[in-house]
Amino acid sequence: MLNGMAENGYIRRLTREKGIAAPLNLTVNSSSEAAETAQLILVRITSGEYLPGDRLPAERTIAEELHTSRTNVREALSVLEILGLVEIMPGSGAYVRSGGADLFSDSLQWTLLLSSADYPNLLRIRSVLEILAVQQAAEHLAQDPRPLRSLRRLRDSLESQEEHLSNEDMTNFVTADAAFHIEIGTLSQNPTLNNLLSTLRRLLQIWIQNQVDSVAAMQVAYDEHLRVYRALSSSDPLSAVQVMREHMNSANERLLAANASKD
Repeated sequence: MLNGMAENGYIRRLTREKGIAAPLNLTVNSSSEAAETAQLILVRITSGEYLPGDRLPAERTIAEELHTSRTNVREALSVLEILGLVEIMPGSGAYVRSGGADLFSDSLQWTLLLSSADYPNLLRIRSVLEILAVQQAAEHLAQDPRPLRSLRRLRDSLESQEEHLSNEDMTNFVTADAAFHIEIGTLSQNPTLNNLLSTLRRLLQIWIQNQVDSVAAMQVAYDEHLRVYRALSSSDPLSAVQVMREHMNSANERLLAANASKD
């Protein structure tokens, strides 16, 4: 096994050889120790030490090998699972996902280029794409003879948000929030745009989870989604673009504030 300094040097050499930037922080919400642990496990996967389908060593073993805590290992594995690199099976352990060379998808390459300072720029990119998605969705709905029928799933996700707001259930509210935006991507009828948004949501997942941290924040998000829905139901692209722009500006402010408080 490489010691800490040698393994960090290996990270830098590996990333130079692959023509990518060394990862500085995989998630803003992760501690620096957990982010570093995720990087070290990632190196062992890319180097072939852990092969697709392999069961990773137990958390205790990895913690001892990397001279870190089991908590950091657990958080690091959660990050790698979000990125699609490992699969955590309760009662069995963590496994390297199959796929060989294809395992390192574009989303992983994006993540390797990230540092904590890049997240605000990703939020800006996401905003532009979300606004484009709602514009295209509204344009299609304007030509739809039965727009309210096409909006059924969007309405369902909004009703789910209302229910979870009433129950002060933040976890399921965030899930319904994501479903709302995913459905707008579907309504845009633009698969390329939808795929880009899906990748961005995956990279920003932990940040987005931090956005809704109070009932007041849930209420603001719900009210903004309701305005987006009403604009779409009126099949008015200009109105839909305006309210989505306002929503994304507001949501980004909440995301930046919520995650800054967790640094």
